[in-house]
Amino acid sequence: MPDEEEDAQGRFEALLAQVLGDDEKALAHRAAKDFRQTARADAVGAKTSFERNRDRPAKPPRRRPKRQG
Repeated sequence: MPDEEEDAQGRFEALLAQVLGDDEKALAHRAAKDFRQTARADAVGAKTSFERNRDRPAKPPRRRPKRQG
């Protein structure tokens, strides 16, 4: 019996380690996910801004004063 309990405990610990993984891997995965989400949000904002401004007429060029001298 004790061997079966130790065996089950060992399997459980191995499964738990596999599921939880390494903290560094989890942090790297989370950082990559956050980066992708930020990039996606920026792209959506840029597209929205572009589409909002696409129909707006362009500003006339600014007049520059003539040089004297």
